[in-house]
Amino acid sequence: MYYQDYWGGWEQQVRAKVPDVAQPDLLSAFKRLARAYKITLAKHENRRTAIPYTGEESDSDFFLTERFSADITDEGKTYLEMARKPGGRIGFAP
Repeated sequence: MYYQDYWGGWEQQVRAKVPDVAQPDLLSAFKRLARAYKITLAKHENRRTAIPYTGEESDSDFFLTERFSADITDEGKTYLEMARKPGGRIGFAP
């Protein structure tokens, strides 16, 4: 699975499925899922060049400028299957 959008688009998509999620929680979820290798995050300068999210301080504005993509890893697919069970929240703290 792959999706690319600006931060506002990401917020709309997630809130459509998890209405009570606020921005700090959503941002934290992205970072937590990326650190756990459940998703990979990148910005695409063109079709051949992707700039990955590293989690370093230099990536502090990664989510707030330009579109970025999230790609679910194989490990992330297994994680999502478990999170989709009743009560699962897909990366958000309970």
